[in-house]
Amino acid sequence: MDENSVESLTVLQKVNEHVSLSLVELYKVIGSLNKRAMSLKLEYMNQITTLNTVLLMKEKQADAMTNTKKRLHDVKAKQKKINKMVKKLSGNMQVVMNSQNRTGDVELSKKEALYSDELNKLLEKANQLQREFNGSKTTIDNYKNAGLELVKSELQQAGGSNENSKILKIIKKKLEVSELMVRDLTRELSATKIE
Repeated sequence: MDENSVESLTVLQKVNEHVSLSLVELYKVIGSLNKRAMSLKLEYMNQITTLNTVLLMKEKQADAMTNTKKRLHDVKAKQKKINKMVKKLSGNMQVVMNSQNRTGDVELSKKEALYSDELNKLLEKANQLQREFNGSKTTIDNYKNAGLELVKSELQQAGGSNENSKILKIIKKKLEVSELMVRDLTRELSATKIE
């Protein structure tokens, strides 16, 4: 076949058109695949970001729970210490009262009456702190036994973990003040001699 013949040129032109159309289609397919790959990459990156956020939230919740348990443990230890001191003070006060009764119908001195009043106030305060402590302990026990979702729900109902932290801090401060009062009263009561 003659290369310069009309038939050869026509065949060559058709082949050229076919190759050009095939290349255009190929570029379209490659472009479509490239867009799909970019879309999948973005979706994958979003999933990784979401997963990292969830993991960070779980870590923060775990840290918050650990801190809350530690504060509760401190409050519990302080409460036990105060209960022992109150018991000792109550025993000392009973000794004072028994000694006073043995001396006859002599009235309590002003100092002893003050001790008695302070002891009653202290016992009332200790009972109030015990009730607050029991409420906090119940909440923490519920946190320990519940899943993260239930804990999060309870924290939201209770006004958030910051609110619980504030309550525990307030209870801890009250316990420290009560402990100082008990120490002072115990020291003074131990130094008091009844004639």
